[in-house]
Amino acid sequence: MTARSCIFKGGESFVNYGVRSWANTDDATGVKSGAEYATKYFTERTKAWEKDGGVKLGSDARWREEGIGGCALEILDDNIVLTVASGNGTAVDQEQCRATVRGLAKKFFAAVQP
Repeated sequence: MTARSCIFKGGESFVNYGVRSWANTDDATGVKSGAEYATKYFTERTKAWEKDGGVKLGSDARWREEGIGGCALEILDDNIVLTVASGNGTAVDQEQCRATVRGLAKKFFAAVQP
């Protein structure tokens, strides 16, 4: 698994982009696709999280609890899991935060596609 993230800060506001990717493996236990690893990772972490139907990216997208200061969306797409989080460290309107994160996620998703 390879993981990268980038945090942008301005005053109290932040945007965090993250990507985790898995390669195919072929070892004594057999051949496993990167997509299998990513799906297992995503499913185990997010099964209790709220599903998002508005972003329409990847095969699944779920909201992670970020407390009162922001919101975060994780997206499963083949062998990668993308994370986009945003907030300002103070109480935020969750619907407004989610709309912002959905817009950022669409741009991030487009940027990392081969």
